[in-house]
Amino acid sequence: MIWFLVSVLFAQGPTLTEEQAYSKKAESYLNPFKKELMMVLKKTVETKGTIAAVNTCHLQAPKILEKHLEHLKKNQIEIGRTSDKLRNHENAPRPWVVKYLSEFKEGQRKGPVVVEINENRIGYLAPIGIQPLCLKCHGEKIDRKVQKIIAENYPKDQAINYKIGDFRGLFWVEMNR
Repeated sequence: MIWFLVSVLFAQGPTLTEEQAYSKKAESYLNPFKKELMMVLKKTVETKGTIAAVNTCHLQAPKILEKHLEHLKKNQIEIGRTSDKLRNHENAPRPWVVKYLSEFKEGQRKGPVVVEINENRIGYLAPIGIQPLCLKCHGEKIDRKVQKIIAENYPKDQAINYKIGDFRGLFWVEMNR
């Protein structure tokens, strides 16, 4: 009987208090990565230009992510980013994220969300919106030289034609309960 009650409670997903705790944890894992990535991209655009920023994103973003994952992996915490319009196909959505990508894109969801992946794992998703800086590489009017370097680095790029405020994708965190 007790096992049945416990399984019913877990089947209902996390409580509001648990969701708040998971959100806080997830943001503490994601924020350093997000801040460093934006700082590096912004600094590169300002000092070296957009073409250099494409190379920085292509070469440095995975290294920045890996650096932040080093201490998280020990605790079975994973973080990443994904989109329905991929530039880097290594960022393809995990199976548990696919449904939520559609919901965010269609406007059914707006802010961060905690989701149950399975009885042992919790997921956290935070939307990525297009900011003015993003338009240099993801907008409707991209400089030809920038387009060329993007095509060289990302031959199957789909991440273009965005406007400020558009939904770009999701940051995600996966962690143990």
